Amino acid sequence: MRVGPAIVCLALLAGCGGAQPERGGVLGVQHKEELRWASPAEVRWLGKVAHWSASFARVGSEVARFEDAPDFDSVLRGDTRALDRYRIVLAPIRACGSTFGAAVGRAPTPRLRDSERGFRESCASFREGVDLMLRALDEQDPDVADRAREAIEEAAKDSAVAAGALPPGEKQALPRRGGLTETSRIEPKLSRAAGAVAGKNVEVRCWSGPDWRKLMVEERAYTRGKVNESVLGFASAGGARLSLAPTICRDLTRLAYEQARPAAAERLHALALAVATLAHESVHVSGIADEATAECHGIQLSERAARALGIERRLARRLKEAYWSRYDEIPAVYRSPECRHGGELDLDESSRPFP
Repeated sequence: MRVGPAIVCLALLAGCGGAQPERGGVLGVQHKEELRWASPAEVRWLGKVAHWSASFARVGSEVARFEDAPDFDSVLRGDTRALDRYRIVLAPIRACGSTFGAAVGRAPTPRLRDSERGFRESCASFREGVDLMLRALDEQDPDVADRAREAIEEAAKDSAVAAGALPPGEKQALPRRGGLTETSRIEPKLSRAAGAVAGKNVEVRCWSGPDWRKLMVEERAYTRGKVNESVLGFASAGGARLSLAPTICRDLTRLAYEQARPAAAERLHALALAVATLAHESVHVSGIADEATAECHGIQLSERAARALGIERRLARRLKEAYWSRYDEIPAVYRSPECRHGGELDLDESSRPFP
């Protein structure tokens, strides 16, 4: 009798799905404390969460490799020695709560304590799930294995919700405002264009220069430097929002509201970059994490994004072609040999020329 592998989703902050709150606080809970930028103590705590999460994700990868090995069948058959090895591999998952307490500790402010509680509850469910799965394997009991999977799925959900409330500044309430402005806001035309690419409702957040710099302090700590001052935009956990750098929002709103029509080649490329960035991040919001795939799909869909901004078809096509002409110059992580006509990343093989 086979009871199946134990761990269904291990990475607490990356790779697990589940409901995500729209703003700070687990399940949308709000505190009287204003949802503004993280204090220095909060930033330090966010960094601890990020490093602990990365460490836990590495443990999850080790478990996955163990479960993918050809001899894992001996574990499923209940072989005593194989189960002992499996217990050793699972031990760090079972110890999730104690490692969180030692590496992260108590949240420094009330508004972050819901997330802390969510992570701790997730760890408790991981421990329960591991214990139940090991028992199921010992006893070869599929009913206990089902209970184990339920506990692990609950752990993944709790961790996703807890992660979705962080960092706090990116989720603060912003006014919904269109037009040419430098204030931080939710941009309605850009949101509609992003939704046209993503195939769902998307909230595009444009930030003022000072707010963008504050946002980068939080994001740099929480992403361990992956999101930093050099980025042009990023998609938020949960697939509901994306944030754009001030320069990108400025160019996009000029296209949308001023009907800016470039004459010089460099200006054309700058506007093409802005549209491609919006499309790229919208592809991420649709559920695609890989950068090269998001870039290739984004280029192909950038004409759709431009048209949704109100740009005439001819210019929308020119912007896409201008960006594509420099594809070989972008960083390697964003390029793929399959981004070509008939390649695996071609969204419409019947359409020529590519993209």
